[in-house]
Amino acid sequence: MADVLTRQLANVEKIDYIVSQHTEQDHSGTIPLVLEMYSQSIVLCSPKAKNLLVDHLGVPVERIKTVEDGESLSLGGKTLRFIHTPWVHWPETMATFLPEDRIIFTGDFLGSHIAMSDLYAGDDPHVVEAAKRYYAEIMMPFRKMIQNNLKKLRELEFDLIAPSHGPIHNHLNVFYRLRRLGF
Repeated sequence: MADVLTRQLANVEKIDYIVSQHTEQDHSGTIPLVLEMYSQSIVLCSPKAKNLLVDHLGVPVERIKTVEDGESLSLGGKTLRFIHTPWVHWPETMATFLPEDRIIFTGDFLGSHIAMSDLYAGDDPHVVEAAKRYYAEIMMPFRKMIQNNLKKLRELEFDLIAPSHGPIHNHLNVFYRLRRLGF
């Protein structure tokens, strides 16, 4: 894994920030390696994620900056807005909104159990079915908290939903179908 990541980042000169939306290893497991490769990088996470990153992955506490719910970070032409979505699977989860590109990165939230060669879901009905299954298998125990967190997302204007699992939802009608499913 380290060799693959090193090759993929070979032409990346500098990384200022690493956003940890969820500390489970399938999301954050390579953070220590990236921090080793980029000594100036800082991990951005929710306050609840900080101790999990330290305890589970050995991330040095001085390399972590916590972000508050609704906090924004200007990157010079792009802005990251952090939305805490606790108990969307784990207590420390958050989403990240990039308003200039009208995209929301949702972590496990609104994800699916599907692999595709296309980056975008389009109107593929298999994606909605996979999202329903993912929700039932992973998210259902947290449905009340998810409904509360969904209210935060409804306030945002986005065209793309980019979960960590499954393709990018690029049609709002898919989002509306997901809302009818209880998301």
